Amino acid sequence: MRLKVLRQIVTMSKFAFYALLLQCVFAGIILASDVRSQDLSIEEIYISVTLENATLKDVFKKLENQTGFNFSYNQGVIDLSEKVSVSANESLGDLLRYLAQETKLNFKRIDNNIFVSKGKIRQTRVTETINTSQLLQGRTVTGKVTDTEDASALPGVNVIVKGTSQGTVTDIDGNYSLNVPGEATVLVFSSVGYVQEEIVVGSQTIIDLSMVLDVTSLEEIVVVGYGTQRKVDLTGSVGVATAED
Repeated sequence: MRLKVLRQIVTMSKFAFYALLLQCVFAGIILASDVRSQDLSIEEIYISVTLENATLKDVFKKLENQTGFNFSYNQGVIDLSEKVSVSANESLGDLLRYLAQETKLNFKRIDNNIFVSKGKIRQTRVTETINTSQLLQGRTVTGKVTDTEDASALPGVNVIVKGTSQGTVTDIDGNYSLNVPGEATVLVFSSVGYVQEEIVVGSQTIIDLSMVLDVTSLEEIVVVGYGTQRKVDLTGSVGVATAED
């Protein structure tokens, strides 16, 4: 009886070992696939996607899931609600060129990021740079953040290197200075009441930015006699004054 139980334990241990081994193998394949996709050109990465009358936001999400790339864009500039229809079984490069033609947008691939911007006349719609991390040296980026409406300086704006906790805050004159790893770095600018902005550093050492008011978020803020509070946190009565008042 004891021998039979021992054999069962050995058999179960073998199955558990094989299961663990398979998990490690599959994890390695997935990780290797992600690494290879970063090394391959967008002309060598083939995808299959069919979307009918879908928003740009949904298209970018679908491509992110299939390719592992991150699409980065300025939400205050790019209309993510724009509708497009896509039916493709081709390279990512060809699909991006199709999207660029349909939406008048530009796509710039840097390593595992694809930056989306408004198209300009006589500008190549789709470009890419691979393995920049091996060539880049750190540098300091400076700039000034202002309000789009009246060009006034914006103090207290968070300037963060995307994907890290490295960052700084603009001073009383809206100025900032930040060390960045290199050209592929993406700076995220955020402040209460303004649309969050993402900018790729590229070859720039001075990046000035005008931030746009986020009307939606401002509607959730209530001005009180001693500062501001969110509507959901306010317990007293609220009086409303028009802009003219």
